[in-house]
Amino acid sequence: MSGQDDDEYARARPAVAARLRAVGLDVAYVRARGDVLTRDDGRDVLDLAGGFGTTLLGHNHPRLVAALKAALDEQRPFSSQMSWRTEAARLSCALSARIARDLGHAPRVLLYSTGAEAVEAAVTWALLEYRARWREVAPGAPVLLGVEGGYHGRSAGAASVSARLAGDLGARALQAEVRFCPRDDEATLARWCDELTVDGRCRVAAIIVEPIQGEGGVVPLAHGFLAAMRRLADAHGFVLIADEIQCGLGRTGSFLASSGTGLAPDAVLLGKALGGSLVKLAALAVREQRFVESLPLVATGTFVDDDLSARVGMAALQLLDDEDVPGRCATVGAAFGAGLRELAGRHPSVVRGVRGRGLMLGLELGVADLDGGANPLLSLLADAGFLAAAVAGYLVQQHGIRTAPAMSALSVLRMQPSAFFTDADIERTVAALDDALAVLERGDVALLLQHVSGEQPRAASNARARARPRVQPSPNDARVAFLAPLAVAGDLRHLEPALAELSDAACERLLDRAGPLLPPLHAGTARVTSTTGAVVHLEVVGVPMTAAQAMAALRDGRPDAVTARVRAAAALGVESGARVVGFGGHTSIVGQLDTSWSGETSWISGNALTAAAAAEVARAGARRRGWPLKLGVVGGAGSIGALVAELLAADAEEIVLVGRPRSAARLEAVAQRALGGCRWRVASEPRELASCTVVVCASNAPEPLLLAEHVGRPALVVDVAVPGDAHPELGHLQGVTVLRGGAVRLPGSQTLGIAGLDLGGGHVHACLAETLLCGLGALYDTALAGSPSAARARRLLALAGEHGFVIDEAPR
Repeated sequence: MSGQDDDEYARARPAVAARLRAVGLDVAYVRARGDVLTRDDGRDVLDLAGGFGTTLLGHNHPRLVAALKAALDEQRPFSSQMSWRTEAARLSCALSARIARDLGHAPRVLLYSTGAEAVEAAVTWALLEYRARWREVAPGAPVLLGVEGGYHGRSAGAASVSARLAGDLGARALQAEVRFCPRDDEATLARWCDELTVDGRCRVAAIIVEPIQGEGGVVPLAHGFLAAMRRLADAHGFVLIADEIQCGLGRTGSFLASSGTGLAPDAVLLGKALGGSLVKLAALAVREQRFVESLPLVATGTFVDDDLSARVGMAALQLLDDEDVPGRCATVGAAFGAGLRELAGRHPSVVRGVRGRGLMLGLELGVADLDGGANPLLSLLADAGFLAAAVAGYLVQQHGIRTAPAMSALSVLRMQPSAFFTDADIERTVAALDDALAVLERGDVALLLQHVSGEQPRAASNARARARPRVQPSPNDARVAFLAPLAVAGDLRHLEPALAELSDAACERLLDRAGPLLPPLHAGTARVTSTTGAVVHLEVVGVPMTAAQAMAALRDGRPDAVTARVRAAAALGVESGARVVGFGGHTSIVGQLDTSWSGETSWISGNALTAAAAAEVARAGARRRGWPLKLGVVGGAGSIGALVAELLAADAEEIVLVGRPRSAARLEAVAQRALGGCRWRVASEPRELASCTVVVCASNAPEPLLLAEHVGRPALVVDVAVPGDAHPELGHLQGVTVLRGGAVRLPGSQTLGIAGLDLGGGHVHACLAETLLCGLGALYDTALAGSPSAARARRLLALAGEHGFVIDEAPR
């Protein structure tokens, strides 16, 4: 798409656009013919997504295009409601005759515009039939039975009988009870029918079922289960509805997918391919003996029975017979299915199964051995339901093969090409899938998402070989978790070893496009031993969000977009068994926006030890150099900066508190509350720090604030901020020393072995050290809400000494 078109689509459908961008499916198509789509950049793509089964006859089949053109040239009426609709009547009769060849009886056929509209009509018919059957002795509220995994549409009634959507929308619109039977569970179905029958009157109005569930993951239901439905319906008097909107019209090898299963439905729903992929057309076919005469009056719509759709539908129905579409689907589908099953045999670690019939096939993906610490980002994609979508993005971008995940079974790639799919098409598709599955097996996320990051890896990666195994806790270990966000986009490489060779720019693009949709992840484990012999087990929860992204969302008035991610990360920490959860980096700022943290878990910001460590290094550094302590604090209105100033007030000759413009009142409040008799002043410009011998940086800015022209000579800069406030050029200036503030050395200089958390020399960030110390010292109070106190900071310093944690200088 052009930049303007891209922006307009994202504005109209932001949630859809975000998901497409995240996996590289943000492609616009400008032309279609047969099984080929042409992108707006001119490249051709082989289409196996098939409009969710719509393109059974391919895109723009010449005979169907000719039928549509003829109707337009004849100026056939589109809107002639309240009249004799002869074209629609012809199609209804033709459909009835064709269905009779499979069912053995000629049903009444009503036409609709969409599948969901036809489902609404079918549900309405079932409820009308139920009330007509029992008349004044109706046994109570009717019950509609569905099958788990079933999908029938997104309008209110259709969603109510769709297993995944029913919980969101409920069945209130139907004024009926809805139950979903487990797949192929004849016993449960029979028990329910018995339970719902009182004095010979059964409350079940209908069972609606897809013989092959499409959106549920391309799952054929057992013939015995479908036949049991027929026996129960005959015994209890209710009706059976076969939803064949996606699987019917020959796609699975017979005109009706329910043929030969024993279901023998009382009503059949058809759609999608019925319109030949050119018009919107669906149908409800009802057994003559169960038809309710009032149905066409109460289940109708503005656009039903139009001549254009009916004319194309007639041509499509004729084409199904002329080209023996059911036979073609059976033959081609058998060859394609064999190729997919062979692939599954070659890649058993990433393929869980191949399902389906005819040209309605599904390849279920999964990634094994992720619990060993391999491929955190790949695990994240799988957990978030984006693994199949990511593979679909890779296939379309790298191989020109278009597939799509099933909507209610996101790990399944659907294969629904046209009946004219060729052997060459099968060979090309299998080869492309072979490559994609090999990428998954290696865990090469950089290659899988290269079209999202915009950077092709220099060499294939086998990230699993480099993955660090999880460290298991012992029964007596203290249990803590730490939320580790990304200071900058490049830190994404710490979370995922497969991205080690990506540039900072590629990481940033990957995070911008995919990051907002990624949930938190288990990023590593470690055990730390105190000098007392006590052990604390650490679970690190990675939060794929940078400080810049978090701050931008807060500035844009979208705090919920960030707080929801932090809360999900905290929940993951609790699930790991942690008694203490520490909030690292900007997650502590975000966490303090949510005042509802409670329960038995201790929520730790880490700000107290961070401030205490920075103050200790600043004090010791000035003394060792023989300098007077003239202190400047960048971010003086924040909780860390304010506490640093308070802890050093007794030693400082002067303190300069620097904050954002318009923060003077807050800075003065900090000074009056915490600085006692120390001389102080406030400023909104970093250049006011030129007279300071020691500068502590503690802002939450996403970019460096402290530049070379802001500091005097000599000067000691203690940078607490993550990402750093001190510009890298400061470290090269004569007379200026830049130290990492808020760094603590673990007992005996132990290392965690977790990329991004080990700062070198056994050092870790003080916020992480505070989390570990709270576990070791059973310090289970809550220190997330509000500003940390000097008393807490001193208590933590004492606890650090007790357990062998050392606060000393750590170069940045």
